[in-house]
Amino acid sequence: MPNRDEPRGARPYGHLSGGDPNRGIIEYPIADAYAEELLDGDFVVQVSTGGINLAAATERLLGVFRGCRYINSSGEQVFSKRWPASTAGATERYASVACDPNSLFLIQADTDATGILEVDRGNLADIVATAGNTTMEQSRMELDTSGIGTGTAQLRIIDKDNSPDNAWGDNVNLIVQIYEHELTGADSATPGV
Repeated sequence: MPNRDEPRGARPYGHLSGGDPNRGIIEYPIADAYAEELLDGDFVVQVSTGGINLAAATERLLGVFRGCRYINSSGEQVFSKRWPASTAGATERYASVACDPNSLFLIQADTDATGILEVDRGNLADIVATAGNTTMEQSRMELDTSGIGTGTAQLRIIDKDNSPDNAWGDNVNLIVQIYEHELTGADSATPGV
C-alpha cells in the first residue's frame, strides 16, 4: 500500500539525548507587518534583526515554528499556531521556535522517481518550502528528494518513522535532524557544538 501524500511540515519527534521532544523552544521576535504566513511546522531562519523569517530551500535553518503570541490592534492577547501574513499594528510579536540543534523532527518526503530508500539513511537533503494550509493552520513543507546525497544540505535523514502504514518510498515520513543549523556555527557536521 503506498504512503499517503499528506505533508504536515516538521513535527517534534525526539531528542538525541532522549527526553521531551518539545524542549529547546525559544521565543524570537516577528517583524511588524511581516508579509509571510507562518504556520505550525514551518522551518524558519534567523535574520540580522534577531527575528525570524520563513525558510527557503538551501538556507541555514534556525528551527521549526511552533506558534506565536502577540497583542492585536484591539489590545487583545492572541495565542495562535499561525502568524497571519501582513498583520499590522500588533505589538509584543513573538514566535515560539523549536531550535535545539539536537532535536529530531518528523517530516514527509515528496514524490520522486525512485523514492527514499533505506540506503538513504544518513544522507542530506533540502526542504521544499511549499505554502501551508491556512485553514488547518498547518505547514505543508516537505523533504526534497531530488537532491539527496552527501553534499551540503539542510536536513540529515536519520531513519523512517516505524508506523505500520509508513514504508520506504514516495511520501515516506522521515526522522530528520537539522544539519545546516544556525546555532551550530559554520561547521554543522558536529551538531550541538
